[in-house]
Amino acid sequence: MKKIFVFTLLLFFILSGCADAEKNEELDKYDGTVEEIAEFFVKDFTQKNVDSLIERYNYSEKVEQALNRMIFVQAYNMIEKDNSEFVKIGESSRSVSQGKDLITYRLHYTEGVIKLNIIFENDKLIAGFHYLQEKQQTAYSADIVSQDVEFGSDDFPINATITYPGNGDDFSCIILVPGSGPTDRDSTLYENTPLKDLALGLAEKGIASLRFDKRSFTHSTKIDVKTFTPYEEYIEDVVFAYNYLKSNEKIDSKSIYIAGHSQGGNLIPAFAKEVEAAGYIILAGNVTPLHQLTINQLEYLYNLDDILSKEEESQLNAYKQMRDNINNIEENSDYLASDLMGISKNYWLFYKNYDPINYAKEIDEKILIISGSRDYQVPRSEFELWKSGLEGMDNVDFKLFEGMNHLLFVGEGTPSPQEYMNPKQVSQELINYISEWIK
Repeated sequence: MKKIFVFTLLLFFILSGCADAEKNEELDKYDGTVEEIAEFFVKDFTQKNVDSLIERYNYSEKVEQALNRMIFVQAYNMIEKDNSEFVKIGESSRSVSQGKDLITYRLHYTEGVIKLNIIFENDKLIAGFHYLQEKQQTAYSADIVSQDVEFGSDDFPINATITYPGNGDDFSCIILVPGSGPTDRDSTLYENTPLKDLALGLAEKGIASLRFDKRSFTHSTKIDVKTFTPYEEYIEDVVFAYNYLKSNEKIDSKSIYIAGHSQGGNLIPAFAKEVEAAGYIILAGNVTPLHQLTINQLEYLYNLDDILSKEEESQLNAYKQMRDNINNIEENSDYLASDLMGISKNYWLFYKNYDPINYAKEIDEKILIISGSRDYQVPRSEFELWKSGLEGMDNVDFKLFEGMNHLLFVGEGTPSPQEYMNPKQVSQELINYISEWIK
C-alpha cells in the first residue's frame, strides 16, 4: 500500500519529523479531556518534543505498532520545506469523522499554514494524526455572486451552487460536472477544490456556472446499489441542471455549456443525447473503459518506485480478475458487487453498451477536449485516443496544457498523489482558454 496511502490520508504515517533530544527514561502519560490531550499534543508537535510525542500519549494498537522517531523526522522536513519556520498555534475546532472525534489545529508558519488533525477513539486513544497543507486563497472580484440552489426530483433533490459574474442577466453559463465517486460540487480532494476554482475564475471572465453535489454524495443511503447506473448517477441530474438553467432569467438559454471532469468528461457524449447545449467541454476525460483505466492507474502507482511488492502484485491480480469479470458480464451474469470492483452488474452493463467516441461523432455542437501533460490518472494517451477517434471533425477542438495534472493545476516532476497534498489553484491559462473558447 506504500504508493496509494494518500488516498486514505487519515493514516497517521504520512507525518514525519524529529527532534535531537536524547530519550528520557520514562515519561508520564498525559491525562484529561480529549481537548486537553490534543492541546498537549499540538504543543509537543510544534516544539518537536519527539520523546514526549512517542511516550506520553495513549495510542491505538495500530498506531502504537507503527510509531517511531523517523515518522516525525520526515514530517518536519516536509512541512518546513513548504512552509519554512513555525510561528504560532492558531485556532482549533472539534468535529466527528467516521464516528471518531477529530480535533483540528491551524498551525501558522512564515510561508504557509497547515491543518494538524488528531483523531481519537474511545477511551481517548489517539487513532491517528495527519496534516493538510492549507490552500492559499485567491482574491476574486467582490461583484461575484454565489447562490446555493436546489432542484431535481422529490426523491433525490440536488444541492448546487450557481455563480454569477455580478448583477445583470443573459450570462453564458457552464454546468460543471464532477468526476468519479461520491464527489461534492467542488470536486474536493484534501484542500483542492478544482470545480470551485473554475467557477470563480470563469466568473471573473464574465461567465456564470452551476456546479452540484453528485447524488452518490448527498443521497448515498437512499441509492439502490443493485440497480444504480451512470444514468442515475450522472445523466438524470445533468438534465435537471440544464432545465433549471433554461428557466433562469439571468442565464442566456441559448448559451448553456456542459463541462465534465474525469468520468464526468467521459460521459459528455451521453449528456449530449439528452440535452441540446451550446457546446461541450471534456476536462481530463477518459476514453478507455473505467475498469481498465483502474488497472492502468494501479500499475502506475505500484511501480512509482520500480518495485512491485508481493502484496501489491496480489492486489493487482485481484483487480485484474475483477476487470475480466466485467469484460465478460452479461444480463444473466450472477456476479456480486464484490466481484465487480464493488459496483453493481447494472452499472457495468451500461458501460458495456457505451462508446464515447461513437457517441461524440453524433454531436453537432462545438466540443473542446482538454488534457494535462502531467495527468497520471487520465494520461495523455487518453487525449490521443480522443484525437484519433474524432479526427476530421470540424466542430472539435483539442488542447493539451503542459505541466497540468488531473486536478487541473500545474506542477513539476514525476506526477503522483503526493502533490495533491500541497493544494494549488486551477491553472489560470486553462480558465483563460475556456472563457475565450466560449466567447
